[in-house]
Amino acid sequence: MLRYNEEFEGVVLAYLDPKIQGPTANILSRLSPYFHVQLKASFLLFSPKIGMLVEGKVNKVEKDYLGVVVLGLFNAAIGIADIREDLYYDDSICTYLHPPSGAGEVSG
Repeated sequence: MLRYNEEFEGVVLAYLDPKIQGPTANILSRLSPYFHVQLKASFLLFSPKIGMLVEGKVNKVEKDYLGVVVLGLFNAAIGIADIREDLYYDDSICTYLHPPSGAGEVSG
């Protein structure tokens, strides 16, 4: 959990109602004491697609990127090429500003 899973194409955040699907288990040779069972469950999956909007909290501001925490769990970075064109970086205060009044300040 909480790691990207290629099979699900996302991150499993939680699972509900797990049920073992058979009366037996397979012992995994050379991996003792591990065994394999068939399991059925419902999953809560985080799997955003390109173009979707996700909400996050800015936690770092640099000239070439913004650091963001999404869902309080995932670190993300917004590169300079993807930062809104109407914002500019002010070196004197290390933040992005919206000209001309400074409204829309983004700081970490």
